Amino acid sequence: MKTTSFSQHLGTYFDEYLPNVRNYRPNTIASYQDTFRLLLEYMAEQQHIKPYLLDYKHFSDKVILSFLNWLETHRNCSPSTRNQRLSAISAFFKYAFLQNALFFKISWFFPAEYPVERICERGHRVHCLLQGIRLCADLHEQ
Repeated sequence: MKTTSFSQHLGTYFDEYLPNVRNYRPNTIASYQDTFRLLLEYMAEQQHIKPYLLDYKHFSDKVILSFLNWLETHRNCSPSTRNQRLSAISAFFKYAFLQNALFFKISWFFPAEYPVERICERGHRVHCLLQGIRLCADLHEQ
């Protein structure tokens, strides 16, 4: 079975990037993994998309916000837990965007000295990163 870009990036993110590049502690990595376990559960139960079929095209700011609301209403998570989950998702999408940008050598699109956070309006970081990832995915399919 062919793996999606999303699943490839997610595996590399947890197996290589977080422990080796970012030097995150095992508890932090476990917390990030829990976020994505919940996200995959949400996507399967609420969006009816099996985890092995998930790709970047299935995510939007609306889906992420719906997931965050689901955490609060169905899982009884506090706002601080919800925000921590959003931070973990945002960090992954930033990583995935940068991996795609490096793969397609489109660093001209976002110069290295210009942080990704400043490219987007405040509060729309995940949306902007998703748009960038979709751009790269479109380039990959061509």
